Amino acid sequence: MASGGLRADSGNMKQVCNSTIQQGVMSKTNHEHVRPRIYRFLFTPVLAPLVQDRRITLILMGVAALQVWLTAIGFPGWQCPIKSSLGISCPGCGLSSAIALLIQGQWQTAVSVHAFAPVFLIGSLLLMVAAVLPERLHRNSVRWIAWLERCTGIIPLLLISITVYWVLRFPK
Repeated sequence: MASGGLRADSGNMKQVCNSTIQQGVMSKTNHEHVRPRIYRFLFTPVLAPLVQDRRITLILMGVAALQVWLTAIGFPGWQCPIKSSLGISCPGCGLSSAIALLIQGQWQTAVSVHAFAPVFLIGSLLLMVAAVLPERLHRNSVRWIAWLERCTGIIPLLLISITVYWVLRFPK
């Protein structure tokens, strides 16, 4: 393991994403000045710093689980502030209901309510598991999440995808 760097299983991964989670920003290279700021913004980890703090992760996942549970038992849960104030659905409207349907085994109905429900359910479960892992495995999971975010830009891609889905789904 390189000093302060990510553990690399191959030289290519180490070359592509050689930075530390403690820094929270991409490592500086000779080509850093050439990269546009948007590139650095899109590929800076967002989830990894959250997962690094177990308490924050567990609180967020607990609130999400409570919302899904309230929805599953028929209580309204927390109302969407955008829908209640503006009267229009937001990109996340229907996710709680869809995730509750997924948990109940109604996959087809869940995906028809919100197509991103499986992605959010799997992601939430992975974050919960990462938060309760033993320390060594927790550190490795945080590094893996940071590597994934730096190398794929998965969070901005997910946000763009869910926004496009929302625009296509709610054209009103």
